[in-house]
Amino acid sequence: MTTYWDELLLDIDHKRQIQEQMEESNGKNDSFSQEDWDRGVQEGRIELPDQVIEFDEHRLLGERVSFRLPRLLLPVPRGLAATEYGMSGNDQHLFRDKGRQVLFGLKWTTQALAMEQVETYQDALLRQLQSLKSDMQIMETIMLEADGLQVGCCESLFQLPTGYGYQVLFMTSLEERLLLGSFQFPLEEAELWQPLSAAMIRALRRK
Repeated sequence: MTTYWDELLLDIDHKRQIQEQMEESNGKNDSFSQEDWDRGVQEGRIELPDQVIEFDEHRLLGERVSFRLPRLLLPVPRGLAATEYGMSGNDQHLFRDKGRQVLFGLKWTTQALAMEQVETYQDALLRQLQSLKSDMQIMETIMLEADGLQVGCCESLFQLPTGYGYQVLFMTSLEERLLLGSFQFPLEEAELWQPLSAAMIRALRRK
């Protein structure tokens, strides 16, 4: 029992430290509201104090959906995606930056899922992931709306060989099938990529 409570208290303290670290780093972009991020993604350009991010529209999954992604994220060739990441098939897409630090993945599964089941499915998936990945720490779960779609989002930390990674996982129903996607990046980049990922998810459009 003592070990359990010690581990629990350590986990809570660690999560608090991570959140404080993110709040401190977020100070650089404090002047940006959610509406600013959304507008920048929609207009294809975000000007920050230290950089300018430009976006391109990508029509994916047989042009069923479109995402606006930063130009620094490049599509990974299918052969490379299959060998390095185990992603293959026309219903999967992978993008990454040249430094291989930031990843965007999208998979349209064959699993049946109605729109009204999205939130329930998200809860079940997170319980399963936490049981399989003991080092994963859930930071936040929310529901968003994008082009009439109910989108479940989960933000989490995961262990890397040299530190921590941050993941923004999202899921929804597309033509009554489960659509899964995620943005992954180093924790040190969360001040930019956490709000940016959420804005790109909100900019998801159906064709």
